Amino acid sequence: FTGDWRQGQIDRIFSGIQYFDWQKLTQIYLPLYKTYYLGVNLGYVSSIRMLFSANEVRMTTVAVIIPCFRDAATLGWAIDSVLAQSHRVNEVIVVNDASPETEAIEAVLEYYPEVRYLVSQTNQGLAATRNIGLLAAKSDVVSFLDADDQLHPEKIRLQLSVLKSDLSVAVTCDVSLFDQPGPRAFDAGQLGRLSVSFFENSKSLLFRNRLTGAALMARRELLLEHGGYDASLRSCEDFDLWLRLLDAKVKVIKLSLPLY
Repeated sequence: FTGDWRQGQIDRIFSGIQYFDWQKLTQIYLPLYKTYYLGVNLGYVSSIRMLFSANEVRMTTVAVIIPCFRDAATLGWAIDSVLAQSHRVNEVIVVNDASPETEAIEAVLEYYPEVRYLVSQTNQGLAATRNIGLLAAKSDVVSFLDADDQLHPEKIRLQLSVLKSDLSVAVTCDVSLFDQPGPRAFDAGQLGRLSVSFFENSKSLLFRNRLTGAALMARRELLLEHGGYDASLRSCEDFDLWLRLLDAKVKVIKLSLPLY
């Protein structure tokens, strides 16, 4: 197919969105283009139905796992960003990695009775701490959040919409950086144009890791099937997981939007 044909098809599809065939997107168009621009302003994200049925999205339960070590000062903001998601999160799991700030962490969690709180008796590192949350989760899908980070309010909804197209994939997104303390004020309009990229083998990450590890979303059983994070690693644990998933023929889909 020529580039002109591809662009013409995309323009035709989204200019006549009321006639859009959702099943065709999932079965034909998504696999066909490795990277393409949908050109939709996500400032109107609440009215967009382009990816998949909202009813299907609501059928899947989601857990967000938050490892915590020296992050008592930022933990509340992280949890607030999960609770503010446009798609309901069924489980919020905080895992304390034998933190010296345990008293302060538990003081924060007194304000969040809905959070499941797990404590490791010894410091095991980020990889093992994420695995503790992964094993404890009861939801179909898991996502991760470091305790000093925050989520865009649309992150879970948008990633889950993509994941629902193919439950055998893993999904990630871009990040935005901020250095001011306090809750992040996200502007939906700042997301701009939606770009989706596909990664199908580890050679695509040969020279550098182009995937955000902390922004991972996948089926819980998929991650368990592939061993979760390597608990022996004290760094690069997310890069290692991406490489193992790709080598196992698990496709990774990246939303080029700053949702994390």
